[in-house]
Amino acid sequence: MKTSNKILVGVLVFALAFLTAVHLVIYARYKAGRYVTSRHLREERFDSYPATGNLLLVSLAGLDNVTLVPSDTPRVEIEKGASGRPHLQFGDGVLSLRGDTLVSSPAGGMQRIKSYRQVVVYLPSGVPVQADFCGLTLMGSADSLHAPGNHSVKLNETDFHIGWVNRDLPGGNYFDSLQVDPATRSSVDIYSGATLRSLTINLSAANLDDNQARIGRIYLQADTSSTIKLSGANLANTRFILK
Repeated sequence: MKTSNKILVGVLVFALAFLTAVHLVIYARYKAGRYVTSRHLREERFDSYPATGNLLLVSLAGLDNVTLVPSDTPRVEIEKGASGRPHLQFGDGVLSLRGDTLVSSPAGGMQRIKSYRQVVVYLPSGVPVQADFCGLTLMGSADSLHAPGNHSVKLNETDFHIGWVNRDLPGGNYFDSLQVDPATRSSVDIYSGATLRSLTINLSAANLDDNQARIGRIYLQADTSSTIKLSGANLANTRFILK
C-alpha cells in the first residue's frame, strides 16, 4: 500500500474512532440523566408564574415583546434580567402586566418607554385581552380542528401580529374567531400563513394588512383615518359596517 493511502486510511480510522468515542460519552450521559433538556434551558431564561383562580381579563401596558399562546392553564413567563423588569399583578380575576416607564424628553415633558423584556402569556380561549402601547403577537393552533376561538382583543397604540413562526413556542397559525374591537392608533398585521374562520375588527386611525392570509369571513368597521389592505379573496368575504 502506498504511503499516501496509508495516511488516508489512518485519518479515516482516527475520525471514526473519535466519533464513536463522542457518541459513547453522550449516550452514557443520557443514560445517567446528565443532559440538558429544552425545558431546562427555558427555565434558565424565564421565570414562570401560574395564574391561580378564575382568569377574567389580561391587561398589558408598555411591553414591546409579548406573545399570547393558547393553553388550557393560564401562566406567565418573563425573561430574566436585572433591569426593565415588567410589574406583574394578579387579583380579582385580572392579570396585569406593566412595563413602561416615564422619562424626561429632550424636547420637554415626559415620554413613555417600553420594556423590551420578552413576555409569554399562556391564555385559555375566551379570556379578553387589553393592550396599551405594546408589541403583541397572538399564536394559534397547529391543528385546524383545535383552533382557539372567541378571542377578544382591545388595542391602543399597539403593533398586533396575528400568527407567526416561533420555533421556541408551541402553537401554530389556525384560528377560529377573533374580535379586535377597537384597534385605536394601532397596526394589525396578519401572518401570510395564518387561517382564520372569522375576524371582526373595528379600526380607528389604525392599519390592517391581511398579507393574503386565508380568512373565511371579515366584519369590518373603519374610520376615514384608517388604512386597509386586503387581498381579492378576503375582500370578497368582507362585510363593511358603517360607523
